[in-house]
Amino acid sequence: MKSPFNHAFILSDPRVLGMEVHAAQVSDAHLSWSCSYSAEELDDDDDFRVVIATLHGANDEATFTVTMGSIFVDSGLVEVENDYAEYLAKSEALETLYDLCRLQARAALGMLELERLFEMPTKAPQPKIAEMGDEDHAEHEHEDLDEGRAASTQPKLPPAEAPGTDHPTG
Repeated sequence: MKSPFNHAFILSDPRVLGMEVHAAQVSDAHLSWSCSYSAEELDDDDDFRVVIATLHGANDEATFTVTMGSIFVDSGLVEVENDYAEYLAKSEALETLYDLCRLQARAALGMLELERLFEMPTKAPQPKIAEMGDEDHAEHEHEDLDEGRAASTQPKLPPAEAPGTDHPTG
């Protein structure tokens, strides 16, 4: 069976850049997957670009946003310069970054005991892609999270259970 993904990039050094999870009520359930990539000028050798991706979701129980960054190394298997966004959207590397974001989201939702309340597909949704610095395509911002934040409730640990404390404070 032929893979629906291309092998134009090699995913290297993925890192979590930010994560937010809230128990919140949002009227319209949604899941969005977006990314932005650095311009060619970042690397003189033109063999890699930085990709920042955000997975955001909300439903009537929870809201989350996970942002990860990675280096996408040009594998040299295809010529990607002219259609970088198109190759990026259909790449195995971006699908892998989605899987990593999904795993991070599941872990964070699990800490709030909300992981069973949020369904995420195993295959990434169609991504919104923009080049970094292109203000006309700033699609990686999610206003819904800001609206949900006002209604969110974050559990707080009592002082005796706060990380790094050996004894209760009174």
